[in-house]
Amino acid sequence: GMEVVVKDAGADQSSIDGAISSLASDARVVGVVGPLLSSTAVEAASSGQRLRIPVITLSQKEGVTSAGDFVFRNFLTPEDQARALADYAARKGQKRFAVLYPQTNYGVELVKYFEMAVKELGGSVVRQAAYAPGTADFSAEVKRVFGVKATEKMDGRRKVREYTPTVKVDALFLPDSYESVALIAPYLDYYSIKGVQLLGSNGWNSPRLPELAGKAVEGAVFVDGFYAGSSRPAAEEFTRRFMEEYGKEPGVLSAQAYDAARMLMAASGEGADREAAAARLRELKGFRGATGSISFNARREAQKGLFFLTVEGGRIVEAAPVK
Repeated sequence: GMEVVVKDAGADQSSIDGAISSLASDARVVGVVGPLLSSTAVEAASSGQRLRIPVITLSQKEGVTSAGDFVFRNFLTPEDQARALADYAARKGQKRFAVLYPQTNYGVELVKYFEMAVKELGGSVVRQAAYAPGTADFSAEVKRVFGVKATEKMDGRRKVREYTPTVKVDALFLPDSYESVALIAPYLDYYSIKGVQLLGSNGWNSPRLPELAGKAVEGAVFVDGFYAGSSRPAAEEFTRRFMEEYGKEPGVLSAQAYDAARMLMAASGEGADREAAAARLRELKGFRGATGSISFNARREAQKGLFFLTVEGGRIVEAAPVK
């Protein structure tokens, strides 16, 4: 049988090397899943490569698999999300995009890849604005992005201010947390910005989003690496077993770690050594995981379809696929 050995290496880079070395010195250990922290991922990758032991990292650190052919990644990256959203929008016939994003690594990276993907698919980002993390008032940014003009009219005896957007876009991409999105989304209605599809990243995926934003996020579409309420059989099965074991719904990290461990187990079957296990992982195609059908590309990055989610009747549900 298979056994899982847990080693806590903390956040210290030198202790990561020690942890992987001690695992590698045990001939029964075929491979390593982890670490989670970006700060230690690069160290773990170079240790794994040096010791020729397969490492499946769960970090979004850019370029982590470039350490060599024993290093794999099974994690949701900004690039995966941006490409999936751009592809979804293109299938819906959306061509013109606006982007409003936080000046954080997360925001900047998502926007960079989103712009690239949109361009490749024949669309364009026509307007964008950035804001400082923790911003609470987004009126200036929203007005700038949509070119909102204000006119004053008399309604009987009262002066009424009317807003008209002058910039036409099909969709607005908001790569931020659900807290910020809940503050931004209501401005669209306030400034009479109509018929714009909201697109979001995995930071949106919280039941608090529809609670906080209400109608403003109805029909919005966002992605994540896993969704516990999914009707996909492999996801459903994993969620059921996880709930039985832990009494709560699994998050994306649990699902990714589970798939990484199962891929490692599959690759090391029939007494395969580390070299053989790494070779099998490199060739892995269509592995049926909780997070999707997984294949590793030439850079040893896990490729899989993401989970598309939407808000319907104030609840987060799986979005219907676009043909």
